[in-house]
Amino acid sequence: MHIIHPSYPALLDAIRRVFGAHAAVLFMPDETGRFTALAADCPDNTVKTGSPVEPGKGLVGWILRNRQPLIVNNFDQRNSHLGYYESPEEGRITAFMGCPLDNGGALCVDTAVQPRAFTEDHMEGLIALSALFTLPAPAAVDIEAVRRYFTRLERIQELRAQHAQWKTYLPAFLALVAEATRFDHVAFAARPDNSETYTIEAESAPLLLTDGASPQLPIAGGVAGWVFRNDVPVHTEGLNNTPAAALYGKVKGVPDFRSVVCLPVAVNRATTAALCLGGLDPRPIPQAMRSFIRMATDELVQFLEALYLRHRVRSLLPQARLHKDGATAYNPDTAPGPQQE
Repeated sequence: MHIIHPSYPALLDAIRRVFGAHAAVLFMPDETGRFTALAADCPDNTVKTGSPVEPGKGLVGWILRNRQPLIVNNFDQRNSHLGYYESPEEGRITAFMGCPLDNGGALCVDTAVQPRAFTEDHMEGLIALSALFTLPAPAAVDIEAVRRYFTRLERIQELRAQHAQWKTYLPAFLALVAEATRFDHVAFAARPDNSETYTIEAESAPLLLTDGASPQLPIAGGVAGWVFRNDVPVHTEGLNNTPAAALYGKVKGVPDFRSVVCLPVAVNRATTAALCLGGLDPRPIPQAMRSFIRMATDELVQFLEALYLRHRVRSLLPQARLHKDGATAYNPDTAPGPQQE
């Protein structure tokens, strides 16, 4: 039998806020094997906790039976069914998203805002956060740290509206990641296309950029170089007397960090950057922190992709033909004809 752990309400509240949802609902099997809405966070208290859900019936039942995530935008109560609201309240819902848990349950969020659409990026974040409810020892979850992650993530999500330029966005982003994770060093490393070197473009505290310019660092060495070469994230806790990690290889004046996180940043399907975090002391890197860093990186990628698209549009504008006087009538006598051989 699953018991409502003291951490669950705070976790659901944070998840609801991050996704701008109307409700966040956790489903778990009871002692008879039936699935019920074990806990929920909903400001107007319209979710019926304890509501039974039969696998295969309704959207939640579909997730429980098929063990697959599901997004339903443009929610239509005539063709879809949630089952954890009273009928009048369910009619207000406009979009739904849910994913299965490793222990057999499900985590779901919905919204009554219209228009509102959940995306695949949102789903990746929900799947990452669902691991918080299946940890072997939920009592070990640091609720204050989780709250800190979510409040900083909310502020990171607001940065795109506050900073249109990359040079002001990036320092603000790195500062929030440093505040949330409390790593000693957080930096953004950039690598030109197919280059054998990379540079540190910005960092949370001066380390490599003390003279205003970043040295050219080889991708052949260090944890960051390994991430660039393999497109795989690295999490090193440095516990149990494991050796220190050379985040950037052997660089004068840069310490060998005992704990390290380094994530590849892919734009237009190419890894051109990395988010680097270094700690001077060994430290655990719990699932909640890993989820935060991953979701923060997703926000960073969205900003970079928007910049990339703006750059592409500007580069193509000189080649475009603009009609400034409205629609142009088609005249078969003046229209260009097929090429004559």
